[in-house]
Amino acid sequence: MAEESTLVSLTTSSANTYINANLVRLPIGNGETRAVIMTQGPLENTAGDFWRMVYEQRSPVVAMVTSLVELNKVKCYAYWPEVRGKKFQFAELSVVNLNVSTVRQFVVSTLRVTDADTGDFHDVTHLRFAGWPDTGVPTTAAALLDLVSEYEAFAGAGEAAATITPSVLHCSAGVGRTGVFGALLAMKAQVYKPLRGLDVMAREAYAYSVSPCRCTPLPPLFPERKFELVWYVIIQNFELLIYCGHVVPGNPC
Repeated sequence: MAEESTLVSLTTSSANTYINANLVRLPIGNGETRAVIMTQGPLENTAGDFWRMVYEQRSPVVAMVTSLVELNKVKCYAYWPEVRGKKFQFAELSVVNLNVSTVRQFVVSTLRVTDADTGDFHDVTHLRFAGWPDTGVPTTAAALLDLVSEYEAFAGAGEAAATITPSVLHCSAGVGRTGVFGALLAMKAQVYKPLRGLDVMAREAYAYSVSPCRCTPLPPLFPERKFELVWYVIIQNFELLIYCGHVVPGNPC
């Protein structure tokens, strides 16, 4: 069950207002936050509610960090049209694939969600990353750095991230990989946030924090291997900046 205090509610559905999703505010430095929605992968009977949420929240990106089937187990319903021109219908909402492209380990689709009752529509980028097994970690840190960069390219980064409508992050259960991805977004944003030396000295409590951000009790959000993964990716990011000679935040190579 979602944490009640940060629960995302459906506002225009007469049949149901509940969805297993939480609005989470990720710290991105200097007291600013980035709003994201963390949720489980849609089931066949919840896919319509999922798209209702995306439409109502005006989410610019849906980031999917799970495969549909892993180790012969269904992890997520195929809730979006994968082929250009294909359309899915969920009650009054239709979802059509306007364009799709594959780049390295990413499949990027432009989807249009249309409300048949009003004619209003909302375009959203569906970013699928299938290189992250449920019970393990990606083979390289570079793959996750690419994932964060691709997400920021579509969902915004830097100071603008604090004012953008919330994107949706999901894996299978919406806890492990989703939480790690959220932590990476927050920590990278803080790494790139410019701070004067005086600011760092004056703020003794200044630190990059990784904390469970949905609710308690829950299965451990950061088992030891995934916790190590977060720090390993951030270290790799620092090494890349130094190697490229761009040690000033905001100037990646």
